[in-house]
Amino acid sequence: MWTVVYLANSTDLMNSICCLLDSNGIINRVHAIQPAEFDAGMCYDVLVPAAEVSAAHALILDEEL
Repeated sequence: MWTVVYLANSTDLMNSICCLLDSNGIINRVHAIQPAEFDAGMCYDVLVPAAEVSAAHALILDEEL
């Protein structure tokens, strides 16, 4: 089962999180969220397998993202 570990409000932030997870061997995927208002911009759910949630959270907190 996939679990959301981060909600990014920009493409740059989403890419930073995914690169961090990739470089540490954590499989991840992204789900784009289209807001109802077209002016709001895109948001992204960053997901990892349930077994990797603790490791992913630790990495994200260590990097202060």
